Amino acid sequence: HPDPMIVRLSFVYGRSLPAGTLSGFPALVCNQAANEADIPLFIDQHVSPSYASSTATTILDLLEHGQSGTFNVAGTSCISPHEFGKAILDESGIANVSVSESSMKDVDRTADRPPYTCLGVQRVEETLGRPQPTVREGLSDLF
Repeated sequence: HPDPMIVRLSFVYGRSLPAGTLSGFPALVCNQAANEADIPLFIDQHVSPSYASSTATTILDLLEHGQSGTFNVAGTSCISPHEFGKAILDESGIANVSVSESSMKDVDRTADRPPYTCLGVQRVEETLGRPQPTVREGLSDLF
């Protein structure tokens, strides 16, 4: 295609259809909360969580406006998984579970992960004339 639209996403979460079950990081946190009193989450990684519902709406709006080029479509929040996990537990109403600090180096992975993958969303906000959601807004809608 001579003038494509490229959409970059980060840390997508939401609900899987048709069942409506949690997916992504909130599913991980809520599942761990059901089995553990403490959930260790990274403090040395930062991401821009992207709520799937608003991400899909934004992409459709960009397509309807005939946009091309590269767009970062994500939430406006740049947070650690530790902060995100605490917000998930707060919004979901899960109590009696703590979130402890851990490090990316505590986990043995087959591939390295970058510590900072936050995306600037100014271009998509200016193009559509509206802000991208915060983590709290996305989680509020999710729960």
